[in-house]
This record gives sequence, C-alpha cells and structure tokens, in this order.
Amino acid sequence: MNNSALEQALVNGLIAAGVTVPVQAGSSADQIANEGPTVIVSVPEIQHVVGPLHRATVHWIVSAPAYQTTETLYRATVEAVRTAVAGFATNGLASSLADSGFGLAGLHVGDSSEQIEDGRWVNSLSMTLGLN
Repeated sequence: MNNSALEQALVNGLIAAGVTVPVQAGSSADQIANEGPTVIVSVPEIQHVVGPLHRATVHWIVSAPAYQTTETLYRATVEAVRTAVAGFATNGLASSLADSGFGLAGLHVGDSSEQIEDGRWVNSLSMTLGLN
C-alpha cells in the first residue's frame, strides 16, 4: 500500500464529489494557496492488519488565510468536505478508491478540530479507512 497513491485517489474523489476549491495531496510539493481555502488530504500511515486488510489514517485539512478569506467561504468549504466524507459511498470518493486499485472494507469518521494557526484557519477531520 502506497500512502501517496491513496492520497491522490482521495484527492480525485473529493474533486469528483464536488469540492470546488483547490485540493492537494499532503505529500505534494506544491505550496498552499495564500488567496483562499485549500483542502489537503494527508495519509500519514497505512498499517497492515491481517491477511489482505490494511488500516489507513486520513486527515482532511481545510486551510484558509484568516485575514483574506471570509468566514462564510471558509465555513462553506469545511461543510463541503464534511458532506463529501459523510456521503463517501455514493458521491465518487469510494469509486475513486476502486479506480485506483484500493478496495474499501470500511470507514470510521473520528475527531474534528479547528484553530487559527499562523494567521490561517485550520480545520482537521480525521478518518480511519479499512482497505483490502
């Protein structure tokens, strides 16, 4: 299992699910946009569980410059990501995994946090994916 390939599959799925702001993989060398919200999909670890099963930790991060982005736009972006994650099975996210060779065995949406850090709003939503 390859972290960057999974990140890219999830990026593609989030775009297919209708998120319209820039979306990039956490392993990307691209800089985060300073003029508006950006969604970062990070997969810091994939663990082998047993047999063909793997568990991946996924962080969906919405980052936006706090002084150049309206709160309304920032909140709408956060809600778009949450809606896409909640509708995972039916909106393109699950099929983008299958198209990239990952089988979805289950998922659990975990913690969410929000803060202002270095002049940016940062919202993080954690998820655990079961893959086969």
